[in-house]
Amino acid sequence: SVRLLAEGSGTVVFVSYDAGFSAAQTQLIRELSAHPGRRFVLVAGRTPYDLLEAPEVPVYLCTYENKPRMMTALAGVLSGRIAATARLPITIGDYASGS
Repeated sequence: SVRLLAEGSGTVVFVSYDAGFSAAQTQLIRELSAHPGRRFVLVAGRTPYDLLEAPEVPVYLCTYENKPRMMTALAGVLSGRIAATARLPITIGDYASGS
């Protein structure tokens, strides 16, 4: 299970997909991100609005899609090989457009 895999990890990268339409997905995001001592990254794999479901997450990225090329680019950003230079085109909760 995802929970068991996360237990032994120092870092969890969770790629969500329209979390606002899935209470179970949102609950899992909140549960995994609340674990003390674990780094957590939420990546919205479709729309940026998944941040509204768990605004307390410490790191948030949005790829706007979950196709293999985008996941490869995401791995590049997470590993530091690619700089994340994009900005939000809209305001999401407390995060203003351009942040």
